[in-house]
Amino acid sequence: MGMILTDEQQAILDGAKGETMAKVMKTLVMFGEAFHAEKMVPVTSRYNHLVTSFGLGVLQPVYDLMQQLIDAASGLPGALPLGQLAWITGGFILLCAALMLLKYASEPRFIEKAMRQYKDFAFQKLTEKSISSFRAESTAAYLSALTNDAASIEADDLSQLLSVITKAVTFFGALAMMLWYSPLMTAIAAGVTVLPLIASLLTGGQLQAAEKRVSDQNRDFTAALSDCLGGFSVVKTFRAEKEIFRLFAESNRALEQEKFSRRRLKALVGMIGATTGVIAQLGVFLAGAYLALTGKGLTAGAVILFVNLMNFMIEPVAELPALLAARKAARGLIAKLADALEQDEVQPDGVQIAPLMRQLRLEDVRFSYDGETEILRGVSAVFDAGKAYAIVGASGSGKSTLLNLLTTPGMAYAGKILLDGTELRTVSPESLYETVSCPCPALRASSSRTRWNRRRCAAMTAFSF
Repeated sequence: MGMILTDEQQAILDGAKGETMAKVMKTLVMFGEAFHAEKMVPVTSRYNHLVTSFGLGVLQPVYDLMQQLIDAASGLPGALPLGQLAWITGGFILLCAALMLLKYASEPRFIEKAMRQYKDFAFQKLTEKSISSFRAESTAAYLSALTNDAASIEADDLSQLLSVITKAVTFFGALAMMLWYSPLMTAIAAGVTVLPLIASLLTGGQLQAAEKRVSDQNRDFTAALSDCLGGFSVVKTFRAEKEIFRLFAESNRALEQEKFSRRRLKALVGMIGATTGVIAQLGVFLAGAYLALTGKGLTAGAVILFVNLMNFMIEPVAELPALLAARKAARGLIAKLADALEQDEVQPDGVQIAPLMRQLRLEDVRFSYDGETEILRGVSAVFDAGKAYAIVGASGSGKSTLLNLLTTPGMAYAGKILLDGTELRTVSPESLYETVSCPCPALRASSSRTRWNRRRCAAMTAFSF
């Protein structure tokens, strides 16, 4: 049933005062029908009045409260006393404040606890890996996973989780209101909202792949930065500032190009979601207009109401592709770290050796990293057990390479390295790690462990067995 109009209002609607006024009157009539108004009434308050342009069912208590306040201010008979309305208003404000405080207290705590548990568990699993497995991997991969990737997981997964829940509640609230008004129109609305979901399925995998590429570049960039800063003294000694800057710049450019591609893909996903959302809303409007014009039991006001309710469905659905794609990409980073932590090299069989009792002997040892330039050339030496030795030489002379040969199994060298007569090549990795160590480069004094490191380093020589 339509609104009851006066002769003057009907004349305006028919165009007696021009096309613009006719459109204004038509809009008022459509909104009136959407709220089941019977007729228009004059605004009798000497104060300002409030106009709302949408009618979501979950906000009905707010509308009722507004209406009571307007009636009380207008002096209409039957309105609630102003004092009682003040108490109701205060209660409503307290309820809203309680909800905001709940979010204020719970959301940061949830994210903090989740991220702490995630990184603690990952690091605990990392410490359970064997030494040989860890040395065969890039530490930069773990540094990047626990810093850059962790930040992406926090922003794209955990922080969006509560937003997804809020949008889901809004979506189903609007859906319930639409079902109450017209199941047929609700079915049409549900059908057209499938478009953004399809967009999410089509773009989610691409965004996940882009996130993985960024993660890989972050790993390489972290490794390059660590090498540049760790070898700073060597860089200054050989005046290799230009070469090291070129290495840094290349890694930085590769990382930023991948991040640019990811940002552009995210923007594309958002555009696809917004476009499909608009198409869905227009589809509902056209279907509703057709049903209203063909007399299918749907008024123009009900169509306007559906279009307004669609806003509360379209917004979460339009944002859904980007949200789901970002969460899928974040879950991919979690899976990537989990796979790396689960990989542990099978320890090769080898000779088990006892603590060194006699000597460590090197006979004509030669070594080259690239197979052409020899870093060690015919090194022969004898180190007796129980004595301390200093290996002295200029930067780049092979001191660190020699120590690496003695502590790292599997390095291809020529000549012989004998531990109490046992060739180093035949010793099992774990047995070697238990016998030989080179601790001081890894135990520099740090701000958080200065005293501990100093005590440890004071008790160890540069090379011990």
